[in-house]
Order: sequence, then structure tokens, then C-alpha cells
Amino acid sequence: AEEMIHRTQLLLQQHSLKIQGGTFHAMGLIWLKHYGGALGLPPKFSIMDEDDAQGLVHLLMSKLSFSRRKGFPKKQHILALFSRAVNTLRSIADTVSSDFPWLETHTPQLVVLFRAYTETKWRQHRVDYDDLLFLVYKLLCLHEPSRRRLGTHYQAILVDEYQGTNHAQYRLLQLLSGDTKHLFVVGDDFQSIFGFRGADV
Repeated sequence: AEEMIHRTQLLLQQHSLKIQGGTFHAMGLIWLKHYGGALGLPPKFSIMDEDDAQGLVHLLMSKLSFSRRKGFPKKQHILALFSRAVNTLRSIADTVSSDFPWLETHTPQLVVLFRAYTETKWRQHRVDYDDLLFLVYKLLCLHEPSRRRLGTHYQAILVDEYQGTNHAQYRLLQLLSGDTKHLFVVGDDFQSIFGFRGADV
């Protein structure tokens, strides 16, 4: 991101021009800190790492007695399912059916577990890695003033490694670019390696 900013400044020959950059998730964190209050997210929310997320899923599985079910998936597989659903903006049931068909016998329990996981994070003012994108998408969909402010904040948007974007990132870019449509993307379909996070060239 720093290299992209540096090159852009050189090309424009305007070192005083304010250019903001980062990964989708880093930018999502910035936007949530500024605008997340519109969703009810406090400014001092905490970010869960993978161990935190697995611990919470494990706790909820035990509380709901799902861990006793024969053949119930392990917490890392459950989190992979949740991540795929969030990043492709699909329901748990649809994601199981299309991407995790071997888990279909557990679909009702997985739907309940996902709801419990989402609600518990929210109550505890915690977000996971995927929330950094999804909550910004939700904000732009549901809160018109924030969408207008963010949509007019940037004169132009440049995205590198575009082949790695998933549906949530794609929709987020559509909402961010708004009416100006000053959106420029660069990608190489032969370098798409993020299919496990829902990337779709």
C-alpha cells in the first residue's frame, strides 16, 4: 500500500496530495472507527484473532450441546464456513449447500450457531477479521449519510490485485464509488489465490 501511494504521488507530481491506502481490511478498520457508531458499534471495539474466534465457537458449541452431535464439524471448519458465507454475502444454508455439502445434515444447527456467534460478538463489542469488510458493507447499505460522506470523500479509488476480491469487496467498491464512478482496478486472473476467502475473478 505504501508503494502504491508513493508511485501515485510521483506520477501526479503532487506530494502534498492526500492519498489514503491500505488493504481492504485495514481500510475497513479505519472506516468502522469513524463511522461504526451509525451501526451501534462503539469506537473502542476489539478485534478477535483466529484463536479468539475458535474459542468463542467452541464455547457456543458446548453451550448449545452441538459438540455432542455425531459428526459435527470441528471449529476450524465451522469458521471456514462462516467466513465463506460472509465474504460471498450468502446465507449459511446456501453456503453449506453450494460449498460444504458434506455438512448438510447439520445445517439447522450451523444456522443457529452462526446467529449465536454473531450476536455474542456484537454484545461483547468484538469483531472478527471478516467483520471488518462486512460491517462496512452493511453500513454503506443501511446508513445513507455515511454512504454519502464516504462516497464523496475520495476523488478516485485504485484497487490493485483485483483478482483477489470477493463478492463483499466487490459490492463495497460499488457502494464506495457511488455516482462518481472514478474507480480503477488492476488484476491478473492467473494470480487468483484467495478462492478460500470467496475470491471470484
